[in-house]
Amino acid sequence: MCKIIQYLFGKERPFRQLLFNIISVIGFAGGLISFIVSLITKLPVLQDVIVFTALLVLILCIYLANAKGKLQLASTVIIVMITMLLMPAMFFTGGGVYSGMPSWFIMGMVFTFLLIEGKLCYILLALQGVIYTLCFLAAYYHREWVQPFPSESGVYLDAVQSMFVAAMVIGLIIRFQTNTYERMLRQSIEQNRQLEEAKDTAMRANSAKTQFLSHMSHDIRTPINGIIGMLDIAEDSPDDLKKQAECREKIRISSNHLLSLINDVLDISMVESGKVELSDEVFDIRTLVKDCIAIMGDTARERGISLEVQLGKIGHPYLYGSPLHLRQIIINIVGNALKYNQEGGRVAVSLEETGSTEERAEMRLCVRDTGIGMSKEFLAHIFEPFTQADNGARTKYSGSGLGMSITKGFVERMGGTITVDSAAGVGSTFTVLLPFRISEEPARVEESKPESDSIDGMEILLVEDNDLNLEIAQYMLEHAGAHVTCARNGEEAIRLFAASEEGKFDCILMDIMMPVMDGLEAARRIRALGRTDAGKVAIVAMTANAYVEDVKKTRDAGMDEHLAKPIEKATMYHTLSVLYRRRHPEQH
Repeated sequence: MCKIIQYLFGKERPFRQLLFNIISVIGFAGGLISFIVSLITKLPVLQDVIVFTALLVLILCIYLANAKGKLQLASTVIIVMITMLLMPAMFFTGGGVYSGMPSWFIMGMVFTFLLIEGKLCYILLALQGVIYTLCFLAAYYHREWVQPFPSESGVYLDAVQSMFVAAMVIGLIIRFQTNTYERMLRQSIEQNRQLEEAKDTAMRANSAKTQFLSHMSHDIRTPINGIIGMLDIAEDSPDDLKKQAECREKIRISSNHLLSLINDVLDISMVESGKVELSDEVFDIRTLVKDCIAIMGDTARERGISLEVQLGKIGHPYLYGSPLHLRQIIINIVGNALKYNQEGGRVAVSLEETGSTEERAEMRLCVRDTGIGMSKEFLAHIFEPFTQADNGARTKYSGSGLGMSITKGFVERMGGTITVDSAAGVGSTFTVLLPFRISEEPARVEESKPESDSIDGMEILLVEDNDLNLEIAQYMLEHAGAHVTCARNGEEAIRLFAASEEGKFDCILMDIMMPVMDGLEAARRIRALGRTDAGKVAIVAMTANAYVEDVKKTRDAGMDEHLAKPIEKATMYHTLSVLYRRRHPEQH
């Protein structure tokens, strides 16, 4: 029964079909009662046959409307067959005006009003009006045509049940219409609210876009201005070697700052789009934290700030996770602690395991500083993009104002939380809680360390389509003693490698985005060549595509390592020398 009710009156039903089902089902119930009353009051058998026929027609029409989707046809059949033919017949065989038939006539016209559309509605109503009027006139002038009820109690019983059914139908229709109106009103209010929220969101997005362009225009132009200015000074002082050295150093500082800004913009874009790809590799969290502190050590010493690290109880140091993003989280927080500090200040970093299960462990990282701190009002916005404590801080301390927003995005993407406690003029404490899957201690590989990362004598195939990038990379490699062969796209690289003597090239430095054939496809085809050295030669991606998913693509294509542009000499020399030693252990 519940399934039938859900089928007939479920919310997924269209409005008119629900209305049809309500009237038809109540009408069927009323007709069934009329049939029982007819049997009890011993009306003529013809009355019973007519009522029973009407019930069968109702069942057929309910089936047509719901199972076959023929709502208009079903409604028309009910009006013609029942309200215009069977009901007038019942009027004469079931007591005429001294029965419940006038109530049924009213229901018939209500049914037509509600369910028939267009001109047909008015045509059927007119026909019903004519037919019902003729019934009353015929009963008035030819009373012998009307079969009276056998008893007075039957008249009252039929009138009461008809009145009750009519009241139920009309009441349910009104209730249904009211509920529908209220639901539509609520939906309208909710839609208006959503539209207002969308409008506010769009306005905030537009404001954020304007703010973004304003901040980035200032922040990017500042180091570019420094680079251009230092170049002008260097050109005006060709014989002053000391000034030339100073200009080069300041150009390098400005270039690194510009690169940092660009990286922040790209990172926040990835975070906000939800496209941050986390790796899942084994790492030692103790070593990672110590490495981060070592990286920031020079900055701390230059600014006269004490940087300390304390490793608490860590029962599971080997974990599965994304060390690249964890490293960026730590460096961002510690970098801010150093930036917004003062000479003689202190930054303390602590790490401890706060709990674990058989498979997972939770780590707590705390970074405390004695810097300028933050007001309570500013703390509410610390993780919003482009946020700095005051307008002056932007100029005094520099930076994009994106670091904390990026950090929070990485932390949440890793399933953790970040909180901050701070007071202006006192300092700040950042607390990060991160869950990790536990790993066993990886097997140690003993590798002898060379005295230097030499690439002297290496044969390198350099694949790069940009003239300036090609010139820079070629100079770096040849300056370090390598022999370089150049190719301008992946297809040319394949041709040069296939035409070379087997074992000629020790390494291929491969750009990714190139015309004719990209670096990924070129790497796959080189690995597939039928030569012994095709699977042995080191292939290193040298590209501006620097995200985790980009690194994965290069590995899937058969490349060994990934170098992100702009290329750092020391990193490139170290990577190439390590790969060379792995493939030629007999020479070392």
